[in-house]
Amino acid sequence: SVVSQLRPQCAERWGGSCMIRAQTECCALCRPGRCDNAYNVIRAFNLASMVVLDGVTIEGGEGAGDLVEHVMGAGIYSENSHLSIHGCVLRRNAAWQGAAAYFHGGSATLSDTVVVENLAHGDAWPMVYGDESALEVVGCTFARNRGGSIYLHNGAHWIEGSWFVDNVATGGSSGITVDFVAEAEVEG
Repeated sequence: SVVSQLRPQCAERWGGSCMIRAQTECCALCRPGRCDNAYNVIRAFNLASMVVLDGVTIEGGEGAGDLVEHVMGAGIYSENSHLSIHGCVLRRNAAWQGAAAYFHGGSATLSDTVVVENLAHGDAWPMVYGDESALEVVGCTFARNRGGSIYLHNGAHWIEGSWFVDNVATGGSSGITVDFVAEAEVEG
């Protein structure tokens, strides 16, 4: 893991058996200046109206904490909200799951967006996580991420005309994973 490579004494402190705890507690040692942030660059909770993000860069989120919303969706954390993300860049965010974006409930559309150089601490978890939501991904590029690209869990999902290039996940799929009763349609 990142902790054991960068700060072996930190991993040893926690006995090597609980790397999540080690990475949370030792974040300041391993990633100085990135661990005292707000956990998510953008948070959306229970927003009934559509929120549009157009042409922005979402960068540097560090999901390390004790609550679910602290370790998921370092770039974007959305719960029961409706987001349209167009022409954006989600870059260099790090979290346990959904490092670039985590969507639980509600709906989200990612179009013409680049998801690049994000890090899933668990290495097999995805950059974009659609959980019991309606996620649409159209014309996006997923490149040089460490961890899976997209994980779809329950809900109705659509992926079309997107590129997956040089992503690495040692413990799972570096592409698209559909789990449980998710309905997904993938084209192009």
